[in-house]
Amino acid sequence: MTKCCLYARVSTEMQAEDETPILSQIDACRKFAQSKDWEVVNVYKDEGFTGRNTNRPGFLQMLADAQRKPAPFEKVVVWKGSRIARNVEDRMSCEALLARKGIEIVCVTEPAFEGAVRVLMVPVMAGVDAYQSALIAEDTLRSMKMLARQGYSTGGQPPRGYQVRREPTGRHNKKGEEICRVKWEPDPEWRDKALRAFQMLADGYGTDEIIEKMGVIRCKSHTCTYFRNPTFIGERVFNVHRRVGGRVVKVPLDDPEVIRVPNAHEAIIPRELFERVQQILDKRRPKPGQIRASKHDFILSGLLWCEKHDCSITGTGNRERRYYACETLRRHGRGNSDCPLLKKEALEKFVLDVLKEEVFTTGRIAEAVKYLADTVKDEDKRTQTEVNALKVRIAKLQREADNLNRALMSVTEDERPKSTLKLVTDREKAISELEKQITNLKGQKQGGFKSLTLTDGLVQSIRAETLAILDNESPDNLKRFLRSYIERITISGNSVSFKFTFQESPNSSQLMVAGVGFEPTAFGL
Repeated sequence: MTKCCLYARVSTEMQAEDETPILSQIDACRKFAQSKDWEVVNVYKDEGFTGRNTNRPGFLQMLADAQRKPAPFEKVVVWKGSRIARNVEDRMSCEALLARKGIEIVCVTEPAFEGAVRVLMVPVMAGVDAYQSALIAEDTLRSMKMLARQGYSTGGQPPRGYQVRREPTGRHNKKGEEICRVKWEPDPEWRDKALRAFQMLADGYGTDEIIEKMGVIRCKSHTCTYFRNPTFIGERVFNVHRRVGGRVVKVPLDDPEVIRVPNAHEAIIPRELFERVQQILDKRRPKPGQIRASKHDFILSGLLWCEKHDCSITGTGNRERRYYACETLRRHGRGNSDCPLLKKEALEKFVLDVLKEEVFTTGRIAEAVKYLADTVKDEDKRTQTEVNALKVRIAKLQREADNLNRALMSVTEDERPKSTLKLVTDREKAISELEKQITNLKGQKQGGFKSLTLTDGLVQSIRAETLAILDNESPDNLKRFLRSYIERITISGNSVSFKFTFQESPNSSQLMVAGVGFEPTAFGL
């Protein structure tokens, strides 16, 4: 009997699209499978996920199960193709991924195409789904713009200082329920604290003190978002954040597509105070090219990579606890990533210990010094060869110039041809240029290592200086030092691999460090 699985999804846009409820989808798919005499081995579903995003738990679990050997099912039954994805790229990628495992997607309410016709029609059907999704998005955006212009909330939570108030519109939906719209109004609990926070910032208080005393924001990174919000002066702002090229970007408030409605609700911050705070925030903004001091000294940020999720591992935490965390975990939560939080101090100590014990050893440093000494000798030989070749060219040009000068001396000055004079001048200029090149080559030779002798004392001195940098250097300088040697540190489970910017041998540019005690329990990660 053919084995199949069922997949069903409903989106977050149900208010704009009349979709079949998820249980009805599953029921229709199950009856279809029974009519084909297929055995249903599993049911995957995603409730409240848009088809424009493939990061759905049920969908990802279905793809993961399809990779098992042998595959647990041969067919994926869906109510409509749009349940799989709402854009052509994702739909075709899913089709190709399952096809490599011999798995076919079957749509209950769409024609079953086979052979060459399927190759043509599947992208067409996917394009129709993408077109419908774009129309829905446009209609939804148009409706939300209309709500924003009327002063209503279009979603999201108000900043601290305001609360939500549901306001009846006097209209009813198809079920007879009264339609309400959401407006924001001052929150008695937070109104005065928000006003005081703005006043403190205008009076020169630091952000840490404002957080401690007022509590309107939780951390310093929220400062600009909170204190630049025109909601506090009674404005309704919409369409500042938009999806462009698969990611969400923030556009300036003066963008023509941004909706700004003054006096949409009661203001709790006087406009004069709000403008003063904006000027203070402008002064605090770093100038172009200015480098801000790091809030936390995460010396490995930018180097760590999670192999499981193919993403970076970055620093996170608070004043008490600091960790390195997989970006998938940070962005999408524990439901989409089981990667552990890696304690900052333990991981950094481990990496530095590996460098001390496995990389900057006396043997490797001795090899590096020997390579440098040999390189200097080879460079000296090449330089001398170039100098000798230039001297030969100079001698040849000098002989030609002398011969031309002798020919010119045999005639009077008025009879000397201009072409011959030009030939002499050209050779003298060429000789001058070649002499400059010789001077530059000799200068480069003198500016380098005039002599480098490999001794135990030199090796030990270099190693001591390197270890001193790893132990005592400031975090910013240590970051630069590590980036000059390490290209990437990949973490996979309990093992770590280092890819260095230098070559260990002619045939290898990677040093694998494994089995050296990197265990989460051993290091308290």
